[in-house]
Amino acid sequence: MNLLADIQALLPSEARDWIQKRFTTDAETFSARSFFIAFSSAVRFCGKNPLQITSSQQHSFCNTHGAMPRLWRTDHTARICLLLQYARNNPSLLEQLLAAADLGETEAIAYALPFITNDQHYTQHAHALLRSNIQSVFEAIALDNIFPARYFDENGWNQMVLKSFFINSDTRYILASGQRHTPQLAAMLIDYTRERDAASRAINPQIWKFIAPSAQTYTEHLHAHTKNCTTTEQQALQLALSGCSEDTAWADIPPLDL
Repeated sequence: MNLLADIQALLPSEARDWIQKRFTTDAETFSARSFFIAFSSAVRFCGKNPLQITSSQQHSFCNTHGAMPRLWRTDHTARICLLLQYARNNPSLLEQLLAAADLGETEAIAYALPFITNDQHYTQHAHALLRSNIQSVFEAIALDNIFPARYFDENGWNQMVLKSFFINSDTRYILASGQRHTPQLAAMLIDYTRERDAASRAINPQIWKFIAPSAQTYTEHLHAHTKNCTTTEQQALQLALSGCSEDTAWADIPPLDL
């Protein structure tokens, strides 16, 4: 398994050629300055196009490497290659990037976190990115990314999940969510649904997946929701009441469409 080669393979040929040329050119003359120039110019040479890969390829990559390249663009992917080649064992380079990165660069760094050596060191940076008001930055950490499930403490994980519902992210793409359930998370989400009820606001059906492992504690609350709801909500509530939180069972339950 060659992570860098697998990521390069996601790129179109022109972008792959540019990356390989950078690696060859910098092999004997690498400097921090040349790295920063390449990282900044990736968008100019590789474009900002969505990756042309199938859903099957996305899932295969995720199963192997712990990240889903569903939202990666060509510039993101090229920058991830550069990070893996030059910054994964050089934390100072990454620190400097984080201090001055633009939006696209920040997203690429967030996508790359699962692949960087000594991941635990970057937990504080991941939390800082989650506090962003820019949804794409938040989702680069929260969705399609195994880093939070591996390294966040309980409070950090719970706050990320709650914010995902608050800003209407597609929580189907929170990786390994079933491994991080706690009664405390269920209680937080139940409180959130009660606040939505009190304000007569719709509730994302996917929230019941995260409550399902503790459904027996909240049976009355869940049954109350089954009385006046859509077919999709009814399906989600029945799954939750059965205690099911398996991703495959919930895959066809769409999130709230505001």
